[in-house]
Amino acid sequence: MPSEQVLLKPRLAPMIWLTETSAPVCVEISDGLRRTLFRRMSSLISGSLVGLIIIAILLYRNPIPAFFAWAAVDTILVLFRFAVIGRLMRILRDPSLRRPRDTLVVDAFIAGSVLWCAQIGVGAFLCMSLGDPVLAVFGTMLSTGIVGAMCARNPGSPRMVKLQMVLIIVPYAAGAAMGPEPWLWPIVLIAPLYLWGTISINRELHIDYLKMLMAQQESSHLALHCSLTGLPNRSSFKARLKAAERNASVLFLDLDGFKAVNDQHGHPAGDALLTAVGERIRGCVPDPADVARLGGDEFAILVHADDERTIPAIATRLIAEVARPYALPTGLVVRVGLSIGIATRRDADNDPMLLLPEADQALYEAKRAGKGTYRWFQPANDADLSSQVRELRDMLPKAQTVREHGFEAGLSVTRA
Repeated sequence: MPSEQVLLKPRLAPMIWLTETSAPVCVEISDGLRRTLFRRMSSLISGSLVGLIIIAILLYRNPIPAFFAWAAVDTILVLFRFAVIGRLMRILRDPSLRRPRDTLVVDAFIAGSVLWCAQIGVGAFLCMSLGDPVLAVFGTMLSTGIVGAMCARNPGSPRMVKLQMVLIIVPYAAGAAMGPEPWLWPIVLIAPLYLWGTISINRELHIDYLKMLMAQQESSHLALHCSLTGLPNRSSFKARLKAAERNASVLFLDLDGFKAVNDQHGHPAGDALLTAVGERIRGCVPDPADVARLGGDEFAILVHADDERTIPAIATRLIAEVARPYALPTGLVVRVGLSIGIATRRDADNDPMLLLPEADQALYEAKRAGKGTYRWFQPANDADLSSQVRELRDMLPKAQTVREHGFEAGLSVTRA
């Protein structure tokens, strides 16, 4: 299923450039900035309706052909934008509705927004250049009102906002300069200041929004990753395990001899060793396997392999690589070993969350076998279960007798 980030990304190079930031950011931050284009759709609708109302008033006051042409273009663009917005909202609510022809829906949204601002600029030019004070008032209200709202509405795409503002304010000021009324000429000086101010506000909002997204990403990363090794943590691993498919296998890894290194050389040496071990484990596992540090000296790997015969090769390589000496930054050279427990999801109906405790049980068997090896999880059969039940049944009377004798002995001591 396509994600919201994929759906909201334009395809054409000019549209991508318009909606990107000049700051060097990762893909997730870039997508987060771009999503501000699609917030508060109500403001887009209200702005379009206000524009239509003002155009109707201007036509009533001065029904010249230029205003009729402006009204026609504005109506077409508004209807086009409404159609694109409606389609975009339906796709975001239900990505399964996406069709091949929808690949350019975001590009159409951006192009429609830019063209709409361009025709608003043309209309403002007409209002200011005709010398009618009433038209000048409405033209000023329309152009400055839209630009003022635009600078605060979209802090994610400053390039696009700057272009939209210029397309509105420059024709507005040009119309005032070319009009027959001298009292409108000061607008030629005021308009650049207004444009500079709104661009500055949008730039500051962009910086603040960018910092917020970066802080959110860092917080999310810290919540789902080990701060020492940079690997996903237990919570992140369980989330990925929950979504695992039928061909999933879990390798539960535990270091042999780590405690001795940590106790003898201190925690800084232990931390450096864990970081180096994490790097080696990551280098031994083919993509798209997921490697995580569960805590302490325990790691886990989620492998998606159609052929289970590849798992022993991975386990063997892990044991060999981890066992090689480590030259720590402190100058120490240390060694540790590795034991691995493996569990595989053989039935699609089985809960993938059971793989982790099953691999943990297999790890216990690997430790019992002498460490430095791996063991597969072996489900208990009915005979084993019956034997375990009989052993527990035999142990209950003995436990009861011990408890009673101990209690009586305690009473005797108390009495004495």
